Amino acid sequence: MTGKPDWVAIEAEFIGGTMDYRELAEKYGIKHAAVNTRANRGDWMAKRQTVTQTVIAEAVTAKVKSRIEQMRDWNDADVRLAGALRGKIARRIQAYDAANLLPSVDTLRTLAAAAESVQRMARLAMGATTENTGLSNSDGTPINPPTLGDFYKTVTFIGSEVPHDGSRPN
Repeated sequence: MTGKPDWVAIEAEFIGGTMDYRELAEKYGIKHAAVNTRANRGDWMAKRQTVTQTVIAEAVTAKVKSRIEQMRDWNDADVRLAGALRGKIARRIQAYDAANLLPSVDTLRTLAAAAESVQRMARLAMGATTENTGLSNSDGTPINPPTLGDFYKTVTFIGSEVPHDGSRPN
């Protein structure tokens, strides 16, 4: 190399790159010992580590931010889907009401299961728990709701029992 080495450029290349002292010395045509002395005096290795850690932290932050945005978009879509499905379930129930019919046990089970799944989807998408949030007795034990079979046995409309054909009494 002719003239004085550009130590600022050599230091910057070391700190921001992957070359070791020997490779830099070869590239710039200077003695390895000179690069080693300057590097030790300027604490180049610590600077490289700091830059590397900063670059890694920024990359991780960018990736996390991207994932958060994807999760937000995904959850927003899930909430909209849950709302649409909930509307379909409600319209199905309203159709039975409009026809003055009582759905079959299987239909009620299907609608109840669908409503529960939709509720879980929406709660999860909004960051809420999907654990059982049912009612409990004063001692903390869960209240066991009646089964659909119990419902059909005991439900009455205007003092009349539900007919076996599933229609509502007038």
